Amino acid sequence: MESKRLFSLSSQSQHTAKPLNRRNILRLSLSVFALYPVLRGLAQTGSNSNFSLITEGVVQSADGTPIGYLKIGSGPGLVIVHGSISTGDEWVPVANVLAERFTCYLMDRRGRGRSGDALDYSLDKECEDIKAVLDMAGPDAYLLGHSYGAICTLETANTFSVSKLVLYEV
Repeated sequence: MESKRLFSLSSQSQHTAKPLNRRNILRLSLSVFALYPVLRGLAQTGSNSNFSLITEGVVQSADGTPIGYLKIGSGPGLVIVHGSISTGDEWVPVANVLAERFTCYLMDRRGRGRSGDALDYSLDKECEDIKAVLDMAGPDAYLLGHSYGAICTLETANTFSVSKLVLYEV
């Protein structure tokens, strides 16, 4: 299928994390343009042809805040971070498609869905939350961020080692 070639995430390749600089950010931005038609198509068709077993889990962030997630599929870990006005649940149709190649972790950001909240909020706290899910997903887990979640994932990749990163904004 033509759309499978648009994904830059590959379970076959082994890459080490590289520091983010202007050149790498430009490459990531170009990946977003390649990924957009695929995600848009999935959203429009509501591709639910391949249902996978969905399990729930919780990890503790560095400050003790519980961070909830859904786990779908098998293969290398792929942590998906949603935007401001959604939860991880809205990524289930996408995760069902990716589940044949990846173990998708649809985390709920701090204060949303299955996750707890705390009095202090900062981008650093969001990064710690994502790092907790990444650690649970495995040392070579990939990271996908949408909208404000993309900002959080970019900062996480700038702070911690991330195998591969996809940023998605419409």
